[in-house]
Amino acid sequence: MVASDCGAPTEIIQAGKQGAHFPAGDAKALAATVERLFSDPNHLKQISARARAHYLAHYTPQAHAEKLETVFNSIIQKSAHDQSSST
Repeated sequence: MVASDCGAPTEIIQAGKQGAHFPAGDAKALAATVERLFSDPNHLKQISARARAHYLAHYTPQAHAEKLETVFNSIIQKSAHDQSSST
């Protein structure tokens, strides 16, 4: 994965581990970043595998549903605790 060095992508994509960053708005840097990745097929394959694993662990619909379920259960437990404390 390749992303500019601003915003959410920098938090999602760990440069060197799951992809690479380039300075936002710098087309030459983007081209150089892509060229560098494609110049080493083994490294690209490793980064691609790690990016895929990261996606599967954190961003699939199932992963989102599990995170939402955790949040909702936490809210329900807090609400139940608050109601029992007020009576």
